[in-house]
Amino acid sequence: MLLPATIQSQATASPRPDSILATTLMQDLVRVARLPGLSVAALDQGRVRFARGAGYRDLSRRLPVDSSTRFGSASVSKVVMATAALRMMQDGRFDPDQPVSAHFPDFPGAAAITPRLLAAHLGGIPHYGPGSMPSDKRHVWASAALDEFSKARRVGAPGERSVYSTHGITLLSAVLEQRAKQPILDLLAREVFVPFDMPSSGGLFVDSLSPRMALLYARQGDSLRALPGPRNLSFAWAGAGLLQTPSDLVRMTRAYFDGQLSAATLSTAFTEQRTNAGVGTGVAFVWRVEQDWRGRPLAHHAGANPGTRSVLLMRRNEGRSLALMTNVEWTASMDGTANVLLEALFNSAPRRQALELSGRWQGTYDTTAVEGEWVVNGDSGWVSTPEPLRARFLQSGGVGADRLPLRAIRDDLYAVVTPWGLYPLEVTERDARQAHVLIRLGTQRWTLRSR
Repeated sequence: MLLPATIQSQATASPRPDSILATTLMQDLVRVARLPGLSVAALDQGRVRFARGAGYRDLSRRLPVDSSTRFGSASVSKVVMATAALRMMQDGRFDPDQPVSAHFPDFPGAAAITPRLLAAHLGGIPHYGPGSMPSDKRHVWASAALDEFSKARRVGAPGERSVYSTHGITLLSAVLEQRAKQPILDLLAREVFVPFDMPSSGGLFVDSLSPRMALLYARQGDSLRALPGPRNLSFAWAGAGLLQTPSDLVRMTRAYFDGQLSAATLSTAFTEQRTNAGVGTGVAFVWRVEQDWRGRPLAHHAGANPGTRSVLLMRRNEGRSLALMTNVEWTASMDGTANVLLEALFNSAPRRQALELSGRWQGTYDTTAVEGEWVVNGDSGWVSTPEPLRARFLQSGGVGADRLPLRAIRDDLYAVVTPWGLYPLEVTERDARQAHVLIRLGTQRWTLRSR
């Protein structure tokens, strides 16, 4: 099947992935962020071009993570469900604008709720909280789990505001069940797992755990402790309850690049939805949509459960995607980390004028004046962490770092390894002995210049 025109133009010049740099960054993350294990896979032009593990799936037995290790997908499960919904919509088997009341007339307020609204968390359905905390009851059908939250207090009228809700995704998946006349895991197997060659994907069953599943860990201060096991997530199979590998996840994204989904379907997948008042939500059909620091359009979704952190990110115009999964709940910029890893894999270049720095720097972190030390010897180096940032690392995730490793991607770009993941360091000015750089830490800016 032909690639879309925007991707075909780049397909003939697909670079060889820089596997050494990507693997080094993974090992850095395991060390700096104190992760038990980490697995990454990347797809380029329809092929899985990188799939590796770092660290351990079982710390006590020293069993390493490899590309076959399975992890809980957490909320990345939502975009798997979205892919099934988009395929069914394209074939006329699902109408995202038909009121939920067509299938569940007794669900409170269902006449004003549509699947499209639920896909952008605009349905007014709450997330976990008073009156909507899920029980430990085992569910097969998503529709059987609606009583877990149907009577909970709403967070607004449909369309009023976007409030993240796994329960809203369960309601959406229950509608898909009714259209397909299949329980949600069977539906996902038929629509996604089988057609996209995802043999390691399925439900996370607490009573029959896969021997290839990574053990789950929690932070205890600066150390890790094993959790007794995963919680029962059957109340939200399609919202939080899948078990997968990164390779499976990136293979699924081929549908978004190779023409299997039409232009009209992709428009639904990636067009940001707005509230009734016209306020952007940052969410399209489940996928979160934005542009990165170079203006490239991205679609992504991350997830977190006890003992699990995951992300799936697509560079929509490049035919590339990357999935990252780990076996500890991690305070991190998951989409940013995935994007920097993609940059390292496919946009690295020989370093002809790499930085050579040693000594003191001064600059600002957010609006605070800061200073410290750095050493950069071409391809690698480190920068000392300013105290306000180090305090935030400790407060948010319990892991501090006095020095942050630097890895060169190109002459003008380095990856900064932090307890929160990877961030881009851009070289904005330079001469033989000095440099000015910018590090984007989400909404915060850290500028440095040689003293």
